[in-house]
Amino acid sequence: MSRNPWEGVNILPFIDVLLLKDTIKENCSDKLLSPDEKSRNSRGKVFCYSYDAAITETVPSCNRDIGLPDITKCNSRVDIIEENYGTDVSFNPELIPGTQIPYPGYPSLNVLPIENAEIIPIGLNCFGMQSKYPNTVLTLRTMPELPGAKQIADNIIGKSVFVNWPMMHEAKVAAVSDAT
Repeated sequence: MSRNPWEGVNILPFIDVLLLKDTIKENCSDKLLSPDEKSRNSRGKVFCYSYDAAITETVPSCNRDIGLPDITKCNSRVDIIEENYGTDVSFNPELIPGTQIPYPGYPSLNVLPIENAEIIPIGLNCFGMQSKYPNTVLTLRTMPELPGAKQIADNIIGKSVFVNWPMMHEAKVAAVSDAT
C-alpha cells in the first residue's frame, strides 16, 4: 500500500464511455498527434503464435542491452489473423481458442496453493510507514514435505524447470543436493 490513496492503483468502478470520448476529442484531438502516435492508436494486425516442432529458426533478441538473448530453435510459428473491424467494434477481451493460461514461467497467482484470501487491515509496512488501509492477505496451504535429493534426482536431473518465482526463468537441473 501507499502512503496516500493517490499513490496506489486506482480501480475505476465504471467509465462513462461517451464522456471519455468527448473529453479525448476536446483535449487530445487527432490533429495534435504525431504520425507515430496516430499509428499506435490504430488497430493493427492480430498475431497468433503457435508451437511448431518443425520450425527451428533463431529469433533475434529484442533487447540485448538488458541481457535478453536470441531465442535459438524457437519452435514457434506466427499466423496473421485477418479480422474485419468495423468502426463500432470495441475491445473484446477473449482468448483465442487453444490459448493456455498461465504459460510456464508466467507469474500468476493461479499457480500458488491459496487456501484463503481476505482483505483486512494488518498495518503493512510500506515505505517505512504502517498502511492505514486494508490489505489483501493470502493464506497458503501447507505444502507436503518434499522427498530427499536421492529420491528425486533421477526424475529431475537434465529436465527443464522454472525458477525464481514470480519472475520465472527456465533452468536445466544439473545436480540436486540436500545441503544449503
